[in-house]
Amino acid sequence: MPSILRFTLKYDLLGPHFTWILSSTVSLNGFDKKAYEKLIGLFVIEPITENVVNVPINTTLINAAYQIWQKFEPESFPGLTKLNYYALFALDATWSLIQSLEKLCSTIKTNSSRSCW
Repeated sequence: MPSILRFTLKYDLLGPHFTWILSSTVSLNGFDKKAYEKLIGLFVIEPITENVVNVPINTTLINAAYQIWQKFEPESFPGLTKLNYYALFALDATWSLIQSLEKLCSTIKTNSSRSCW
């Protein structure tokens, strides 16, 4: 179990009030029942590249992200050929979170026109 996960369990920083995005594989076999119930909000990303699973990159999303990055942070943009895979993993994780929140908000029925936030 990653040390950050041990820390979060020890200090009760998991559960419905927190979301953790981990980039390492976590085996769920080593948790006792009490700890297992606290894993609500844990989002684990296993980083793999498109050539491993033979799935193409979402070029529309990645090109839009590149344009935004170049526009607002041009000094930090490393160029297309030098982009670290972890930047792509972060983009994928963020996009997955956005899609999940959008789906959640579309299922919440409210009496007002305000968003679910």
